[in-house]
Amino acid sequence: MAALLFQHTLLPPSRDTMQPILSQLSTPGSLLVLPALFASLVQILHQHRYPIFTQASSSKIPHDVFVASKEREAVRLVLSQILARLYEEKRSPTLCHARLALWKTVQLWGGYMERESAWGQMIRAEALLAEQSLCSGDSALVGPLLEIFSTLENLDHDQTQIGTSVIRWCLACPPDLRTIASALLCSLIRYHQLTHTLPSFFDLLLQSLNGLYLDSIAEDTIISLYNVITAGPLSDDNVRRNAIQSLRSSNIGKARSTAWDHVCTSFVNLLSSKLVPSVVDQKKRKRPTPHASHSAALVGTTTRLLQFCLAAAAGTAFDTDPPHDAIAKLLSLVQEWPSPPAENSISWSAAVIEAGRLRTVQAMERLLARRFPAVEVASFYSSSQELTLEEVSDPMKEIVADDQIRFTLHRGILNGRLSPDTIDWLLNGLVNASTAVWQVTLEQGLPLIDISATSIQLQKLADLICRKCDDDPAFLSISPVWELAHLKGAVQAFVNKGSPEYPLLNICPPAYLDKKIKLDMIGKTRDVSVAAGWLNRTASEADTIGLMSRNMQLLRQLVIAATSDDGTVIDLFSKVMRFLALAPDQNGKTFSTIIGELAAIGDTHLIAEFFAVIIAKRPESFASLHEELVDLSTAAGDEAKQTDAFDVKALRSRNLLLQAKRWLGVPAQEIQPLRQSICKAFFSGAFPGDRSAFARTVLETIAAESVDASHVIATALVMYSRYTDLELDSTLHEVLEGSIDQAISLCCATSPSPAHLRLLTVMCGRCNNVEILQRAVRTALAATSDDIAIIDFLERIVEEKASILHHDDIVQILGLTTHALVASKHVLSPSINLLSSLSRRRPDLILANLPDLVDVIALMFIGLQMRRDLTAPSSTDAQPLSRLLVILTQMRPKGHEISPLAKHAPAILVAYTRAAADSQSGFAPQVRRDLEPGLFGLCNLATAGGRVHAHGREGEGLGTPFGLGEGPGGEGEKELWAELWRSWSRARYLGQG
Repeated sequence: MAALLFQHTLLPPSRDTMQPILSQLSTPGSLLVLPALFASLVQILHQHRYPIFTQASSSKIPHDVFVASKEREAVRLVLSQILARLYEEKRSPTLCHARLALWKTVQLWGGYMERESAWGQMIRAEALLAEQSLCSGDSALVGPLLEIFSTLENLDHDQTQIGTSVIRWCLACPPDLRTIASALLCSLIRYHQLTHTLPSFFDLLLQSLNGLYLDSIAEDTIISLYNVITAGPLSDDNVRRNAIQSLRSSNIGKARSTAWDHVCTSFVNLLSSKLVPSVVDQKKRKRPTPHASHSAALVGTTTRLLQFCLAAAAGTAFDTDPPHDAIAKLLSLVQEWPSPPAENSISWSAAVIEAGRLRTVQAMERLLARRFPAVEVASFYSSSQELTLEEVSDPMKEIVADDQIRFTLHRGILNGRLSPDTIDWLLNGLVNASTAVWQVTLEQGLPLIDISATSIQLQKLADLICRKCDDDPAFLSISPVWELAHLKGAVQAFVNKGSPEYPLLNICPPAYLDKKIKLDMIGKTRDVSVAAGWLNRTASEADTIGLMSRNMQLLRQLVIAATSDDGTVIDLFSKVMRFLALAPDQNGKTFSTIIGELAAIGDTHLIAEFFAVIIAKRPESFASLHEELVDLSTAAGDEAKQTDAFDVKALRSRNLLLQAKRWLGVPAQEIQPLRQSICKAFFSGAFPGDRSAFARTVLETIAAESVDASHVIATALVMYSRYTDLELDSTLHEVLEGSIDQAISLCCATSPSPAHLRLLTVMCGRCNNVEILQRAVRTALAATSDDIAIIDFLERIVEEKASILHHDDIVQILGLTTHALVASKHVLSPSINLLSSLSRRRPDLILANLPDLVDVIALMFIGLQMRRDLTAPSSTDAQPLSRLLVILTQMRPKGHEISPLAKHAPAILVAYTRAAADSQSGFAPQVRRDLEPGLFGLCNLATAGGRVHAHGREGEGLGTPFGLGEGPGGEGEKELWAELWRSWSRARYLGQG
């Protein structure tokens, strides 16, 4: 539609270009089409900018500068018309999304220039309107408005002028908008880092926090707001990482910069103003006045920001401006920090302030690598009248519990170990602790506990871990608990002393438990259905499955449990049977016991699973068990005679039993053939369940009832003809095992259809007969069917059997690819994949046919062009083509320094330029960007003969012998040629830094 509305021959747009369209859009809903129209117009203007914006011959302005300025003016003119129309409507989330899409298009376009005042005025007007809408309080507008601010900030920070109102919304945004808010904060941090104005950003942050925690707000509201802010963008890893890195970049060597000192001092001054005045004159010996909730919330949030600041100073030793030593001020503040009340029930404000104190001291001690003797946390768990982890059920105390643990473990790291009393305190706190408390302990405390705890304490920790596994089995999945030697002994002792704890066993690493303990656990197993998860996981170890196979009681339980439909138990049964089948002579008695159990149970499906393992071996290996196996197959076969043609599970069991009888040499009995009825049901669609699953069952049934491979092949061909999405590879490999050569010969006997080629693609990977494979290749190359099917077959041959190809085959393959690319663009992706495979597997054949290869690549460039009949051309093929070009530039025969492709590189580059400069079509901007690595590789190759240091004139004259400028693009080809070489020159590495 855009191609019809915006004919590039009628552009550039005038001031009235959009008015006919805007006048027809009378309703707010109809305005939603404007972003798509604007994006299409911008793309057309950029793609055809050279033909559209012509320059007078008398002009002295560089042509590129002239065209870029005219393009910017045209885009700005259209954008202003659209925005003016959108501003007329009432504010709504849909129109906010429309404005956002418009500015996203400008951002992706990349032509915005900050120095042009007209653009700046548009940005400022949009920012003011967005800020007014944000302050209106409509929660539905917050998301799109924050995204608008993020986009505008990336375009022009100075004109956006983000203030405290926007920052407050970022800090206290709803949970579903935290990603957007975090991205905006990170963008601001990066800007201030690059402009060396970080103090201004953190001052803005503190002003915004002061505006959030107002003393006029009720305490309940302050608490809710504090929880939202502390769980919001300030806790986001990206914001934390960007803040720390930006502050760290301002420090030079071991000196703390003036900017860092200013930021830290701002935090200290704010904390001092909220903490120190709250203490009444100590000479009057009055108790400290309780802190207001807004002051406490501000202290709690500021100490989190202070952590970022102190973490950024790691490795520094002194200040560049000693009179303004922020560390000294912070040390003084820590000494004057108000002590918490001694009451058993503390207030929310006291808990938050105490948590902030612990947080600050911990960050200070990490920075200075020493303890503060006057600051202790032991008083908080030394008395029953004071805060202890055993009492974290109190919501007020839960606030500080996490920071208490972190501080305690931090002190343990400084000391190198934990005291026994501290470990007892931690373990007692873990009895009914939340997942957050467990997380802190596992991340920071386990190594300390492992080296410091007594054996009794380690046993208690193992017991606690086991209990936690029952409630939350996944919480230890990435824990260091499995790497600690002392704790490992305690866990193994705990596991071994009682009945198996399967939740814990299921998350233990496979080699964590000793062999003796595994043997004891296997021996103690009483219910295989409960233990199946652990047994199935450990069955991959040779020693463990050997232990299982020698435990007859376990094997009997396994046979009984496998009669259920539990896939884990059945999988375990198959694994054990496969292990026993490795040495049938040694395991004869075990097999006899299992066969007896199977015969007694009489479960046909389980017996079929048993035979599915056995018939994969040679019959001679089970000679001693032949009579027992015959009796078992006969009894089960009698049960499976009356099989429902639509029961996939029953059909599979019946087919396996028929194959087992054939494997055992038992004379065929009169059975009711089902292949005709199930084939009819399949092709008529009268079957239950998945089509691919039923198709596999049909093929297995035909193979079980007939020894003639042609029946299977004929059925598979009809299936592939009817349904192109069927996945039958593994089934065909199984049912045609031993008849692959015959099947390929049958497929090559006639002119192959797409179904024949699909079947050949499946079977050739399993064929080792070179003559038959070469015959299949010749048959495919001579086919007149679907080009995509032929190319897919050839790609599989190249990937798996590339050694059988000859020079003549490559000539025919390139000719076929050329014909296919001319006929259809849909073969572009398969053709690129085929040539990439050939370049990797048989580079010698590719290098011997470079002229033909150049023609194919030229057609691939044409295949990437945008057409008027395509509204959204895909660029997914550009990256694979670029990788193909890179592979080609790196190929060279042994003993040659430069690839033979070097003399053909200009021809490929001219083909690209001609396709990109086509006035009727061309490349999307993303396609051009995706092709750059391959094109630059060709430029490197073309200049390898001595033009690499031509000082900006490397590409001159290279394209003329290959017809540069003679295509439909005319002079535009030469402009694009020059732009390509300029881009390459800017991107290449000259070894100068």
